[in-house]
Amino acid sequence: MVVTLEPCNHVGRTGPCTQAIIDAGVSRVVYAVDDPHDPAAGGAARLRAAGVDVRSGLAAAEALKLNREWFNAVEARRPFVTLHIAQTLDSRIAAADGTSQWISSPESLADNHGLRRLIDAILVGTETVLVDNPRLTAREENGDESPSQPLRPSWVYGRFRRTPPCGGLTGSSSICRPATLPKLWSCSSPKASGTSWWKAAPAS
Repeated sequence: MVVTLEPCNHVGRTGPCTQAIIDAGVSRVVYAVDDPHDPAAGGAARLRAAGVDVRSGLAAAEALKLNREWFNAVEARRPFVTLHIAQTLDSRIAAADGTSQWISSPESLADNHGLRRLIDAILVGTETVLVDNPRLTAREENGDESPSQPLRPSWVYGRFRRTPPCGGLTGSSSICRPATLPKLWSCSSPKASGTSWWKAAPAS
């Protein structure tokens, strides 16, 4: 068996990978990099103790790049953020009167929706919500919603209470303000505090 990450050795939503490998009678496992997540680590030692030939280090650099989101989340303890920005040659992102449409090319928009199918959440500013009323869903070229969508509701940073009120985020085409705000609906500017700015901030 050849895998990119050390087989897990903990019980989560499923049983440990190591036990499944042992039960299947696999005699040799080759993996690229150790699992940095303490609860799941130790798979190699567990397999060796069961008599499985275990080797590591194969294509480690490629595996680190492939699983960079996971390693960033575990080691840096923060989300892996992908920035999507489009601007004109004179560094504009929108017309002041709100009449502008997409700056991105059709190919770039398609790539953006491809990314949306792979991510957990989308972060936008309050002005984007007020001016564009975006759906923030992953869509196909014909405009239909893709089967794969961001796992969590979209997040808004800034003055979230400026968004229109509603009964809650129900998956409609518009973003609105739920009656009860979760603790982490907005985050402040890095300049607002000398401490970690990725903590919950008052949604004022």
